[in-house]
Amino acid sequence: MALKVEEITLEDDLDSLVAEINNSYWDEANEISEYDVGTLKAYLKRKDTIFLACHEEADEGAVLLGIASSRIEMKPYGKELWHSVDEVDVCADQRRGGPGPK
Repeated sequence: MALKVEEITLEDDLDSLVAEINNSYWDEANEISEYDVGTLKAYLKRKDTIFLACHEEADEGAVLLGIASSRIEMKPYGKELWHSVDEVDVCADQRRGGPGPK
């Protein structure tokens, strides 16, 4: 079993990813609303956003472990960019397994 973290882009199969996200086990700690392809596409069209999905690859197929979203922004001073992490969500049934798969 191996972990695979990938940056999601407009070229990816967003229909499958959205279905996978919506069918994963989330709880109140995640504060996740229903995802839809149109909203995810609008988010990914922005040049300042990064969306990641983490899967555990196994013989039976890949299992979604979690997702993360972030932005690249200009600091309020100077001309430096900084990376701002908006959200990191781990599927509720995948937590407490250590820094990797259970």
